[in-house]
Amino acid sequence: EQGGKAVVEQDINTLTSFTADKDKSFRKNRVIRVLDAIGNDINTIFSQYYLGSTDNHADGRKLFKGECINYLDTLQGISAIQNFDSTKDVEVLPGQESDAVVTNIYVQPVDSMEKLYMTVTVR
Repeated sequence: EQGGKAVVEQDINTLTSFTADKDKSFRKNRVIRVLDAIGNDINTIFSQYYLGSTDNHADGRKLFKGECINYLDTLQGISAIQNFDSTKDVEVLPGQESDAVVTNIYVQPVDSMEKLYMTVTVR
């Protein structure tokens, strides 16, 4: 308690086993919320604007990729993600079936400052 207010030290979940695919950042709820939002929002964009109405050829996939990039640029602008490179962090590829696309998105969610390490030097 600080100044009569409760202080939340960390916004973590119950994940305690970490792997190369799911490192310690996955225990942070802010990170999970951003990743969930990306998955849900990209799916919504696809469903509302591309599903059944856009040709699955290079130009159609390029349109969808551009929409994904615009969305991720917005997230970077509000500090939900960082270090996003639109030239290499989004892939929209043909799927195995003629009506399928595969989207690979690489992001780095922004976390909150929760730990302070300090060095004080006396002169």
